[in-house]
Amino acid sequence: EETEYSFIYCYAEDDETDGEGGTPNKMTYSLGNVDAGKVLTIKTGIGSVTTLDESPPSFTLLRLQDPTAYNTKIVVTFELNEAGTAYCRATRSDSGETAWDMPI
Repeated sequence: EETEYSFIYCYAEDDETDGEGGTPNKMTYSLGNVDAGKVLTIKTGIGSVTTLDESPPSFTLLRLQDPTAYNTKIVVTFELNEAGTAYCRATRSDSGETAWDMPI
């Protein structure tokens, strides 16, 4: 699911003052004279990070009206747990397809 994170878990910048790594610039959380050296300033600048929702929608309701009620149509009622698109197609019982051929 989509998740919002409002904290920095790791931040690093290679900017030693002597150019050789012998005198690192220390970053404090909110103290100091240079804003770029404050973790709070960086956190505020980046803001929240939201991960992508990579899980597909799932059916919360899937109902088929009596298929013998009409000769020209089938009536399917469904609801998803989030926005999405569902596709439906009729398949003859003697087509050779199995339930494994029609994922839900």
